[in-house]
Amino acid sequence: MEQNYRSTSNILSAANAVISKNKAHPVLNLWTKNINGERITIYNAQNEIDEANFAVDRILNSAEGFGSFAVLYRTNAQSRTIEEALLHNNVPYRIYGGVRFYERKEVKDVLAYLRIIENPLDDVSRMRVEKLGKGRFKKFLEMADKLKNKKKMPTPAELIDKVLESTDYIQLLDDGTDAGLMRVENVKELKSVASEYENLQTLLENIALMEGKITPEKSHEGKVDTNVVTLMTIHAAKGLEFDHVFIIGMEEGLFPHSRSMLDVSEIEEERRLAYVGMTRARKKLYLTYASQRLYFGTTSSNLVSRFVIDIPEELISTI
Repeated sequence: MEQNYRSTSNILSAANAVISKNKAHPVLNLWTKNINGERITIYNAQNEIDEANFAVDRILNSAEGFGSFAVLYRTNAQSRTIEEALLHNNVPYRIYGGVRFYERKEVKDVLAYLRIIENPLDDVSRMRVEKLGKGRFKKFLEMADKLKNKKKMPTPAELIDKVLESTDYIQLLDDGTDAGLMRVENVKELKSVASEYENLQTLLENIALMEGKITPEKSHEGKVDTNVVTLMTIHAAKGLEFDHVFIIGMEEGLFPHSRSMLDVSEIEEERRLAYVGMTRARKKLYLTYASQRLYFGTTSSNLVSRFVIDIPEELISTI
């Protein structure tokens, strides 16, 4: 047994309950002399927007500074809805160990293709995508030229599909690594954004407005600032600690991740990640999940994560 000087007793007991299910590679149970503290709050959101708004509302209504809060997620693409909720409420934030959603290279690449469809004279976007390969750009132009003959323009989500198909862009991103998978997931998440619009011009205008709200003072990439909310993947959170921690997307298929579901060792690794995430919290831990989630361009209904179910009822408060 090893002592933990960070988390409250309730947080530690909840984390131990999750990790205790690991058999092949059990983690040493920690104990603490700290007070029991508050129960772990479990929030069942209607959807991913409700989930993001819940976190931001709790942050805004707290007497503590923004720097006391962190929002953790299993996959990089999940930052998008939280970022937008923070921006809408003028809450400063940073992404630890990464960059904001609309600044990610793969997102900017696909947006450049879409901007050329909307405005063929957009030289900045043209220069960007030409660097991805002349053959790829030629096939894209052939596809875009065919759109001129259509009576009805495809929806923005359909246009993303056409861009990806004509350019083989996904094959360029997916190199079989975890980083490659994250790049693909970011593009799929952009399709989620696009699926909310019927008109390409409106989509691009709204994204430009969103980008315009982000200033260097609000993003703080790579710079420690005590006055901003921290967003990060659970992988990036190791070794860090915050008074208040939200772990969003606590759903089967998301956390644990769908690609881990059929492998016992992978599930155990997911449990270790859950344990790491939960024990980043010093005072208060929130675990949230959505009844329905628009993710990767499609709406799905997922079961609550097994990691939430593993926590004893006496340790939780459900909203």
